[in-house]
Amino acid sequence: MFFIEKNREENGKPFIIDWFISFEGRKVGIIGLSEIDYENRSAHVGYWINSQFRNKGIASVALGLVVNYSMNAMNLHRLHTKVMHNNPSSMRVLLKCGFSIEGIERESLFLNGTYFDMINFGIVFRN
Repeated sequence: MFFIEKNREENGKPFIIDWFISFEGRKVGIIGLSEIDYENRSAHVGYWINSQFRNKGIASVALGLVVNYSMNAMNLHRLHTKVMHNNPSSMRVLLKCGFSIEGIERESLFLNGTYFDMINFGIVFRN
């Protein structure tokens, strides 16, 4: 994984941080933190892996690195994200990295004429 950029700075601190995910020398995805809230020490995490490279453990490794960075380098207390209910692979990644299911937003995403449930995940870092 390598750093892309810090962007949209607010008060001298980044609001969004993105990284490319690399595998065997190729860029295969992206992962990032957004909605970084320094006062409440929380952020939203999101990731995407090229379909040719899914189910190889790449997302789990990348998310594990970002979780570690968030906790240790940024001193965040909590990360959160949402996953469509029909994406079990992403749910497995989150659970493997220590996230817990925090709730379901019923029919909260309207896509291509259909409503989808979104599953909320979060992780809290305790000392």
